[in-house]
Amino acid sequence: LVAAQVLGPEAVTQLGVPSQMFNLVLSILSIFFLPFWPAYAEALVRGDHVWIRLWVIRSFKIALAFAGPVLVGMVLLGENLLRWWVGEAVQASLALLLGLATWTLLATIGNAISMLLNAANVIRFQLVVSIAMAVTAITLKIVLALPFGIEGIVWGTVLAYGLVSLGPALWYLRSVLPRRLEQIACKVVVHE
Repeated sequence: LVAAQVLGPEAVTQLGVPSQMFNLVLSILSIFFLPFWPAYAEALVRGDHVWIRLWVIRSFKIALAFAGPVLVGMVLLGENLLRWWVGEAVQASLALLLGLATWTLLATIGNAISMLLNAANVIRFQLVVSIAMAVTAITLKIVLALPFGIEGIVWGTVLAYGLVSLGPALWYLRSVLPRRLEQIACKVVVHE
């Protein structure tokens, strides 16, 4: 939407096609992380916070171990992959490919965190962060698209997600969620 309105219809293709290439990696990892949601929920019911902590860390490592090399390869071979996929119609700069790779990695880590937050029924926090992220991302995309083109749109997303979504999610995971889980465990013990 921003690409079309700010840069014109051709920018949609120049951004959309490379984005789809990177979205494939994100989709695969999202499918991989989906079973963690019920597993975390079960561990929360059992009060097994050690298992949760272990698998949150492992999920980050798995994401980095898989996505890291794949994304580096996609950045290095991106032009060739695009040429093979769609011909000469779409060109992607190194800045665009790096931005899409960074976005994919950040979103993968965010998905891993979301599985735990969903299992812990932390909905309000995620909703507030998502709304703030959307507003910030749209603003940054527009501001950065004018001087930097489609690369600015991608990097606007990266900045907004990193600062307004992933940063607070990591803070919540480390600072708030452990206290919240302790309160839930105390309520369960009292009711038993």
